[in-house]
Amino acid sequence: MTVRVADHPRATTIAILGRKGGSAKSTTAYNLAGALIADGRRCLLVDLDSQASLTRALSDAPVPPDGGIGTRIAEPARGLRDSIRSLGPLLDLAPGDRSIEAAANALAQNPAGPLRLRLLLDEVAADYDAVILDTAPLLGFTQTAALLAGDLAIVPTRTGAQQDIDALVDIFALQEELARFRFATAAIAAILPSNFHADEAPQRDGLAALRASYGDLIAEPIPHSPLIERAINARAPVVANSPRSGVAAAFRALASRLQPAPAVP
Repeated sequence: MTVRVADHPRATTIAILGRKGGSAKSTTAYNLAGALIADGRRCLLVDLDSQASLTRALSDAPVPPDGGIGTRIAEPARGLRDSIRSLGPLLDLAPGDRSIEAAANALAQNPAGPLRLRLLLDEVAADYDAVILDTAPLLGFTQTAALLAGDLAIVPTRTGAQQDIDALVDIFALQEELARFRFATAAIAAILPSNFHADEAPQRDGLAALRASYGDLIAEPIPHSPLIERAINARAPVVANSPRSGVAAAFRALASRLQPAPAVP
């Protein structure tokens, strides 16, 4: 299955979803951005996880009290542009911190609260080809906000434990509930088997079960490899740090599912 990333004037927003920790959401966000960058696409990473894994891994500068994405969601009139920091050619970051928790709590009684992220992204969408949202590992504010802001969604999952596979159902249920209330939500473009050990029977069986249930939504697995951690430590995506590796090929395959739309004459 191929879905299309639109060219300018508006970036395609890709939500990386999943309620389970350890499913490789942050790894997927960063290395998908790396694969898109290698194709000449300008990307913005948005760190919506209060653990701020991406922010801490990729940037040494502390997040100022008013610079986290949660602060800007709580005060959308301030916009997002002045909080964005460059990570290198074609890649920027909207940093995360614990302010996302405060925003979620402050907006808990505001039914429009999760929609504020989309408004913030609209301000900068013309600057990028893709905006990639890394979310917190639980159902709630950030998953809902990302579904409402996104055009497409990718759901990483491990395959060796039934509880990881069962967690996928919750993401689809959240999307379907929002749709029942007539909200436009991100289309799930891929379920991504992550940290895949091809030599382990439980993981092979889990992958077969996923393919039986979800068919073409299952993307090429990302193999288990120390190259992923090495790339994060080097602050260089796998496709740049180890371009000939099987891991790099798998992330390029993931990016290829998001084919650019042909230019309008």
